[in-house]
Amino acid sequence: MVTVAASDRGRVIWVPVRHHSPAAARAVRALVERHRPEAVLIEGPSEFTAFDQLALDHRLPIAIMTWLRYVADGRERQSHALYPLTVFSAEWQALVAAREFGARAAFIDLPWADQFAVTVALAADDAAPRPGEEEAAPSLPQIEPGPGFFETLALRVGREDSSAVWDEFFEIDPDLDPDTYLVRAATLGEGVRLSAAHADEPETRAREAFMARRIAETLADTAGPVLVVTGAFHTAGLQALLAGRTAPSPVPAPIALPGLVVGTALVPTSYETLDAHRGYLAGQPSPGFYHRVFEATPTREASTVSDLFTEAIAALRARRVAVSPADAIAAMTTAKALAQMRGHARLWRDDLVDGITGAVVKDDLDEDHPLLRVVLTSLRGDRIGRLAEGADVPPLVQEVRRRWADQDLPFSRTVSPLTLTLDRAADRATSRLLHGLRVVGVPAATPPAAPTGPLTARARIDGSERWAVVWNQDVETALIHASRWGGSLEQAVTAVLEHRARLGTATTLAGVLTDAVRAGLEDVSGRLGAALRDVLASSDDLGELGVVLESLVRLVHFDTWLGAVGRSDLAHLTRFAHERTTSVLERLAPMAEGPHIPAAVAALRTLAETTATLASALDLDVDAVAGALGRQTERPPGSPGHDAEFEGALIAAGWLLSGDPGAALEARMSDPAQTGRFYSGLLAVAGHLAIAAPQIFTAADDALRFWDDDAFLAALPDLRRAMHALSSRERASLLAHLTGDDAAPAPLVVDDTALVVLSRREARVWDAVATWTGTQP
Repeated sequence: MVTVAASDRGRVIWVPVRHHSPAAARAVRALVERHRPEAVLIEGPSEFTAFDQLALDHRLPIAIMTWLRYVADGRERQSHALYPLTVFSAEWQALVAAREFGARAAFIDLPWADQFAVTVALAADDAAPRPGEEEAAPSLPQIEPGPGFFETLALRVGREDSSAVWDEFFEIDPDLDPDTYLVRAATLGEGVRLSAAHADEPETRAREAFMARRIAETLADTAGPVLVVTGAFHTAGLQALLAGRTAPSPVPAPIALPGLVVGTALVPTSYETLDAHRGYLAGQPSPGFYHRVFEATPTREASTVSDLFTEAIAALRARRVAVSPADAIAAMTTAKALAQMRGHARLWRDDLVDGITGAVVKDDLDEDHPLLRVVLTSLRGDRIGRLAEGADVPPLVQEVRRRWADQDLPFSRTVSPLTLTLDRAADRATSRLLHGLRVVGVPAATPPAAPTGPLTARARIDGSERWAVVWNQDVETALIHASRWGGSLEQAVTAVLEHRARLGTATTLAGVLTDAVRAGLEDVSGRLGAALRDVLASSDDLGELGVVLESLVRLVHFDTWLGAVGRSDLAHLTRFAHERTTSVLERLAPMAEGPHIPAAVAALRTLAETTATLASALDLDVDAVAGALGRQTERPPGSPGHDAEFEGALIAAGWLLSGDPGAALEARMSDPAQTGRFYSGLLAVAGHLAIAAPQIFTAADDALRFWDDDAFLAALPDLRRAMHALSSRERASLLAHLTGDDAAPAPLVVDDTALVVLSRREARVWDAVATWTGTQP
C-alpha cells in the first residue's frame, strides 16, 4: 500500500473533472494559474511521453492512440484505446497551462497494455459478484454520497442522462468559480463512486493503485504544489489510498503477453466521432456546442444558444427550406419557458431541442424535421482535427507516403481516376499498393466495383483495373489507425487478413486468399497460412470447402494477372484444402433436399475437376477421392440415401475421374419426380461431357415413354432446370442422339437490311441503359 505523509498530501491540489467539460477546463486552467504547481499530473496514458509533440500547432480535436500487439495460440492479436483531446478538455487545458507556467506535466494512468493484460488475467473470473444498489433519500438537501446517489440526484433535477445532470451543476451556472467547482465536483464524484457497481472492480483497483504510486513518486521528487487532474470518479479513491485509509482488495497483476509490442501515436479525430454518450464523466454529446460555450466571451455566453438557433434558421433559408417566422418564434418562446421552468440561469442546449420538439416538430419525434436536424448538426459541430506539419507519425504512414510518391500517384484532395494495366510490372506494383490500403481500411483508393467475391476458375478478369484515388485528411487518419496492425503495410495486411480468417467461416477464406494475392503478399505460409489451415480443418461444410478449393485452384493454376500461378505456398494450401474436402466427403451423412444442395453440388464439381486436372502437378490423392465417391454412391440396400440432385452430382464426379458413368443411371429412373433433380445434379458437374456421351440421357428417354401425364408433369420443372444448364452445342448433341439425326442444324442467315435495323435497335437500347444507369456499355 502507498501511504504519503500528511504534509506531502497537503501539497496536492485535487481537481476532479469530467473529461470533456468547459467548466472543468476553465477550473483547471485557473487553478494552475493560481497555485503555479511544480508538477501537473493528468489521468492519461502514462506510456505516452512525447509532450513536445502535443506542443505543436495541431488543430483539435486529436486523440492519443495507444496500442498493443501480442501472440496468443499462434495468432497475432491487437487492442487499442483512444484518449480524445479537445480545446474544452480539462486534460488539454492542463497541458497548455503547465507549459505556460513552467510546470512539468505527466500522464499517470496505468499503461493500456497493462490494463489489457489485467483484463486477460481476469477473463476466467467474470462471474464475480458486484456490489448492490440501495434506495437513497428522496430529498435533495438530505443527499449525501452513498448508494443510489447519482440516481437520486438525476431524479431531483429532472434529468435522465449524466451529461444533463453535469450541466445542471457545472456548465449552466455562468458565475461558477473554481472553488465552488471543486466542492461540487468532489461531492459528485464521491457520490457517483459510492453508488457505482464498478468502483471496486479489479481493473479500477489496478489503475488507481498505479496512479497513486505515480502521485507518491512525484511528491517524493518535488517540494512545491502538485496539481492532480483525474476523472471525478477516481479522486476520492486516490485520496484514500495516499492517506492509507483503505485496506483495498489485492491489486491484480497483469500477466505477461507473449511477443508484446506496444506503441502510441497522435491521431486526428472529429466532433462527429465524439458526439456520443459514453458513460458518466466520459465522452461528450454535442461537442460543437460545448466548444462554443468554452470560447464564448463573458458578454456572449448568454447568447450562445440564441446565436446557434439564428444560424440554423439562416442555413435552412439558404437551402430554400421554409421555416415560418411563427414556428421560429414558437420554438424560441417554448425554449425560454423551459429554461425558466428548469431554473436555468441561461438558455441551454436541452431547452432549445425540447422547445423545437414541442412547438414545431410536435408528433414527428424521429429527428427528421429539417429544423431539428440542422440544430442537432450544429450542436454536434463539423470540426475535424488535423495534426501539425512535421508531427511524428508511425512508420506505416511514412512507408505508404513514400510508396505513393514512388508510384507517381497524386497527393490531391480531389478524387482522380486511375486505370492500371496488370501486364505491366509498374502497374501491378501500384495495384498491390492500392489493394493493400483497401484491405486495412484506408480510403485512399476505391475501385468502381469493389472486388468482394472470390476468384473462381470461371471468373473473368481482364488486364485492367479502374480506380478512384485521393489523398486527404481521412487517408492520413486511417493510416495512423491502421498502424496498430503492423509497422509496415505488409505486416498490417497480414494481420488484418489473419483476423478476418480467424473470425470468419471457411467461406471467408476465399476472400482472404484473393485479397492476400491482390495486396502482394508473396508468402502465406506463416501465421496467415496457419490461420487458413486451422479454419479449413475445423470446417465440416462441404459447400464452404468447395468455395475455398475453387478459389485456390483459380489462383494457383488459372491466374493470368496476379502472379499467383506456381506459388509453392498456395500449392501446399491447395493440397491441404483438397485433402480436407475429400475427408469431409468420405464421412458425409445422407444429404437431404434443402438450400445447401447447390453449394454441395458445386463442391463436388470443384473436387472432381481439381483432381482430374491437377493430380500430377500438386501430387493429389486420386484414389482417396475415387474411394470417397464410391462409398457415397454404393450405400448398403435399405440405408438412407442422398437427395436425388446430390446423388446425380456424385455419379457425375465419379464419371469425371473414371470416364464411365456406369450402370447406375437406370436405377435412378424409378421415381419420375426425382429424375429431373438427378439430372440437374449430374449435368451441373459433368454437363460438358454430354457432347461426348449423350447416351447418358437414354435411360431417362426410355423411362419417360412409360410415364403417365401426372408423372411427366411432376418431373418436368426439374428436367427443364437440368437442360437449362446445357450449352447450345450440348443440346444439339442430345437432340441428335435422341432423334438419330446427326445432321448439323442449318446456319442462321440474316440479310444486310435486317442487320442494320437490329444494329440501330441495339444502339437505342444501350442509349437508354446509359440514360437510366449513368454507365456506358
